[in-house]
Amino acid sequence: MFEHPTIAELAAFLDASAPPESTAAATPPGPAARALSVQQRRWLCLVREAGISPEVTPVTFHMALNRTVFVTALRQVVQRHETLRYRYAEAAAQMLPAEQVVPDEADLFADLTEVPTTDLAAAVEQRIGQCRAAVPDPFLRPPWAVRCLELTPDRFMVLLGMQHLEFDGTGIATFFDELQRIYRALLEGTEPHLPTITQYHEYVRKQQEYLAGPIERDRAFFQGLFASVTATTSLPGHPGFDRTTSATAKRLTPARPLARWSALAAAAERMMISPFSIILASYAELVATAVGSPVPVISVIRSGRSHIRYANTIGAFTAPFPLPIHVEGRTPLALIRQCHQLICALTERMDYPPGDMINTVPAFRGFPADSYFSDVSINFLQFRTKASVKAADRTADIELAQPGGRARNTAGRQLDAPRRVVGLQFAAEIIEDQLIAHYWYHTGRLPEKTVRHRAEDHRKIMDKLLAATNEKLSDDPPGQPLSA
Repeated sequence: MFEHPTIAELAAFLDASAPPESTAAATPPGPAARALSVQQRRWLCLVREAGISPEVTPVTFHMALNRTVFVTALRQVVQRHETLRYRYAEAAAQMLPAEQVVPDEADLFADLTEVPTTDLAAAVEQRIGQCRAAVPDPFLRPPWAVRCLELTPDRFMVLLGMQHLEFDGTGIATFFDELQRIYRALLEGTEPHLPTITQYHEYVRKQQEYLAGPIERDRAFFQGLFASVTATTSLPGHPGFDRTTSATAKRLTPARPLARWSALAAAAERMMISPFSIILASYAELVATAVGSPVPVISVIRSGRSHIRYANTIGAFTAPFPLPIHVEGRTPLALIRQCHQLICALTERMDYPPGDMINTVPAFRGFPADSYFSDVSINFLQFRTKASVKAADRTADIELAQPGGRARNTAGRQLDAPRRVVGLQFAAEIIEDQLIAHYWYHTGRLPEKTVRHRAEDHRKIMDKLLAATNEKLSDDPPGQPLSA
């Protein structure tokens, strides 16, 4: 669920796993309206009812900007992926022509080549805020926006403002990978080599077939998993789960990394598990201590890409998936193993929509359709960034940009106060050999001092778990079954 963290690695994975290449850019003829997936309906509710904020991803292209060629390349990407032309007027998605979606050049481009170096970061952050504000109402136009900033004669930055109604991390990587390929091919006068794509409406059709019958076997599993859970997890000041609401949030990124990525990967290899299992276990123990709960419920931001055929599909796949984690009485290795089992169980049931638990699991009965199921969540960022990029060792012509030198991920000053749903979200990011922890928290409910203390506790917990993996694994008693 959480592999291929760099744009280059993910692009290589998409190439290797996709069907044979095709240079076709046109979408096959079809109806002007498409049925909505469970995820699309959920994100529409979040936009309409909870008022969540759009996000902006900045990516730097290390090449000269040709505005005419860029517009043509962007139009071809929009034409290839029909979800980029969806507006959500009623109970279905309506497709607009690509010409009505690509912005005018006056709105699309900004020339920052004359901005002094000392002022460039602030100028970029201002454009990021403008891009975020430009994301349209999904009921009127496709809910994404692009802005192109010319930084130097041989470097420009593309800003993608979006809602998760259209994009997840894999979709963002696909968008930029195809944009780069097409742009370069047009400059060179060649045909771009692009993988065949499966349109999102095919995913919706398969999901409808699953909901019509096969869902029963997975529903029974999750009912058993939550059988002993009477209530979900909430932090102080939570307004209740009868209605999904958002609040102003802020990000805390400690100066010290949570762990060395190489040490975490080595520990996971010794245990023959995913590194995410150890990360999830560390966060579960932190939350259990913070709220005084032996079984915290943590929402994992999960991708619903249930088949390799959707590897290149742009659309709504993510949803928060609640997992009960039994922390009390578990040794460090037993806790890690339990998290590994949970992740495996979740991966084996990628088609199951968490919203189904609202009507079938007592702990979530009566929750709204756009619920996050918990007041705490965890996400693993899709991109790995480098602290510096040198032309001699750069393997790709695009990189995830860092608009502000003080920001360790994509969020600059303009993006540090979005509206988010959960009270505390932990996002893990890999930068070279560092596992960086980002903590998004509601400013009205959690003081920064408290979050800083939690971050310090989290690092100590991670140190303890990593130390435990160096012990003899056979000395640790087996964990309890998942339904315990």
